Order: sequence, then C-alpha cells, then structure tokens
Amino acid sequence: MRLISTAVLTALLATPASAADAPKPMMLPDWVSVPAGEASGYPETARGQNPPASGQAVVRCRWHQDKTLDHCSVVSETPDGLGFGDAAVLAASLSDAAAPPPNAVMANGDIIIPVSFNGAAAAGDEASTGTGHIITNPDWLRKPSGSDLARFFPDAASRANMGGRVRMVCFVSMTGSLEGCRVVSETPEGFGFGAAALAMSKIFSMRPRMVDGESIKGGVIVLPIDFGGPDARTFATPVWAQNPTPAQIAAAFPKEAIGVESGRVVLSCGVGPFGRLWPCQVATEAPQGRGFGAAAKQLASDFQIAASAYDNVGGIKQVTLPITFYAPDADRIDPITKPVWTRMIDPGKAQSLFPTKAAAAGLRAGKGVVDCIVDHLGHLTQCRPVAEEPADMGFGDAAVRVASVLAINTWTPQGRPVDGAHIRLPMVLTLSPDAQASNAK
Repeated sequence: MRLISTAVLTALLATPASAADAPKPMMLPDWVSVPAGEASGYPETARGQNPPASGQAVVRCRWHQDKTLDHCSVVSETPDGLGFGDAAVLAASLSDAAAPPPNAVMANGDIIIPVSFNGAAAAGDEASTGTGHIITNPDWLRKPSGSDLARFFPDAASRANMGGRVRMVCFVSMTGSLEGCRVVSETPEGFGFGAAALAMSKIFSMRPRMVDGESIKGGVIVLPIDFGGPDARTFATPVWAQNPTPAQIAAAFPKEAIGVESGRVVLSCGVGPFGRLWPCQVATEAPQGRGFGAAAKQLASDFQIAASAYDNVGGIKQVTLPITFYAPDADRIDPITKPVWTRMIDPGKAQSLFPTKAAAAGLRAGKGVVDCIVDHLGHLTQCRPVAEEPADMGFGDAAVRVASVLAINTWTPQGRPVDGAHIRLPMVLTLSPDAQASNAK
C-alpha cells in the first residue's frame, strides 16, 4: 500500500489545516465505543513479529445518526504489510460512535479515525484466541447458493443491469450463525447491495468452536460477497449434475502435449437449456500452444449444472470452469482438501448418532476422524475411522455413520473430478442438553 504523504495527511486530519489541531493517535477516539470483549483489534501478522510490532493506521468511515460506522477504508498504515490497516477498519466497523466533534466530520459525512497499536501490550495479550479471534479459514456448514444470490439480488441493481460487491464484518455466535453484521464496503453504492448482503447473512452457518467440549463464541469474520451482474452473473463453483470422468479427461489429453506433465485451462462458458454449457471461450491456458484449450472446450459438452442450481435462478448466464489435465501415464488423483458440500446431515439425525457409550459416560462432545473415497456422484464411500478423541468411546464409528450421509460437489475448484479421490475428514460430534437429558432417562 502506498502511504499518504505527510502534507496530505495533515490536511485530512486538521481543521483548520494545522498540525497542532490534528487528532492524536489513540486506540479509538473517546467518542467511539468498541463492544467490550468482542474484537481484540491487534493483527495476527504483527503479533507474529519478535517482539510484536507497534503501528498506526488512519481510516475513513461513514458515520450514521444511529451511531454506527460503516464503509470504512484505509487512508494510511505504518508500518505497511503487517495488517494494521485492515485491523483498524475491522475495529472501526464493529464500533458504535456518539456524535463526533465537528472538526472530525468531513463535508460528505465521513470521519477520519486515527488508530494506534501497542506491540508491547499485545505481547502478553491472549485476546486473539478468545471472542475477538479473527476467523480467516471458516469451516462452513452452509453458505448461500446461486439461487440464494439470485433471490436476494437487489431490484434496483437488476433494473440497472448492474453487478456489485460487498464486504461485511460479522460476529460468530456460539452456534456458528452470524450476528451483528455491518457493511464495510459496497461497490457501487446506492443499488442496495449492502442491504442484500446483510439480509443474506442469516443463511451462513459455520461449525461452532469448541473448548473442553463446550461451544464458545466464534470470533469475528470479514465476508466478501460478489453479486456479479443480473444478466452476466458468473459462478466459479456451481453444483454439477454431470462432469467428465478421469478416463475421459485422460483420453482428451492433447497429442501436441505428449511429454508435458500437466496443463490447466480456465473456460468462460454460457449456460444453455437444462444447465448445459455453450458457448465456451478460453480465458486462460498454460502452457499455451500445446492444445489444452481446444481439449478443454471439447470436454465442456460433458458438463451439466444441477437443476437445483439453475431452475429457479434464471440469472445464471455464465460460469467459470477450470480444467486441469495430467499426462495419461501419471495415474494421479489429488486428495480432496477443501470440499464443497452439496449434502449435509440433519442436526437431529446427528444427535441420534452420538455414541451411546460416550453419552452414558457424561460426555457432551468428542471428535472422530475418517478417511473415505469419493465416488463419481460425490458420495463418501469405504469410510474408515483413523482417529478419535477421547479414545474407545465410539466417536470414530459415529463419524463413519455421519460421513455416509454426506456428499460433495463432483468437480473441484482445482479443475478435477472427485471420482476416486481420498478425503480425510475430522468431525466434532456434540450432544445437546435436551438429548443428554433424554439419554439419562
């Protein structure tokens, strides 16, 4: 990030333009109140320095009469690259602000907030592991589908044939749902994308965080949501009803590429009747000039989007389709590390699978790890337990029974079919108080 010059910064912070009138750096001005215990604010990248670094950031936010701050952006951060700017935006977005002093308000209602970070104080601060933990790799149980995006797509943007993007920040509850969401940025403004993202936040759900068998508040997460455009909405990971098999991909490996270990193509395809792809254009191809682009376009006719993903949408007009080729003699199947779930287990069914032995012993939670092979429909088969905690309480076998219900998307974001791939899946099983009481009878 390019730092703003001292002269410009002084002009932004001072009214009148005098360095003496500029607000002094502080954690947040006294007219801003961060919800207690909710956000530590100190960035983990800076915490990883030895010793933890101190820094300063200046952010610009929109202030509203209901005391909320949103649409925050970074004006400057020092030092650069340690996350102080993003941490300051997050802290401000989660804050409530009483009426700011007149010299803090700009002509359009924006305010400038200087934020400082004390590395020495952060050295012994464990807040990042508690309720203020910023989640960067969520374990989603449910996310909005393509039909959800279409359902919440704002009418004003649809009439204007306009796409948009939103970043919002939310608290994660003990059950994994999102609460208290606020819009951080909205592009373009005035078409309703921010309100649509907030309304859609109720769909998100992630696996609850557990400590000693108890659910705890899950921290804070920043969510980017891309609404695309109503007549050119692009989906990178649609749910597939049909896709090429490993044998078909191997047979399509271009003769011009014999001797090449692998190739990768990204197609941009229109969506025709019944979820078929047509026409397709090569967006990227590597290596070029070896026939991978033409081979990928040939395979496109073997794809079909699942009816549940397009029947009620109407707005899905385009998909981004990655295809990765391996040399036919490579016999390579990549393990699944980040599955896209198409079928989850019903929470009530999961409760019934909690190990009887564990419940009788008074346990309310445990973990089982299973290793499975994925079939061509995305079902988890040949599952076997490989670890459980605590041991000998049945959590491994219970995890196998849960896995038998699950299914994943049949095409990976890396551009390969899931058929024959291994997946190792850790599962935390919890027993609700109601179920525990029922088992005790």
